[in-house]
Amino acid sequence: MMETVREAAQSNDFSLHDQHNIIKFTGERQSQLDRNRNNITKRNQERAANYANERQELQGFDLVRLISSFIFLLYKYTVY
Repeated sequence: MMETVREAAQSNDFSLHDQHNIIKFTGERQSQLDRNRNNITKRNQERAANYANERQELQGFDLVRLISSFIFLLYKYTVY
């Protein structure tokens, strides 16, 4: 694409140095994209693991039993 633009503007081919720089730039950009994707994937996996752990902890938490125990204790200490 960039070569087409340059040819249209100057009707000259890229020099070898220009081609080397373009290849280097695109390679660095692709490497950065790969690193970003890997970081995002890793972060999403960590979030999924945390979510699964929290969900499992909440499933193990028995709110009804806790409330009934609290009500029992309230009743026990308020009734003479």
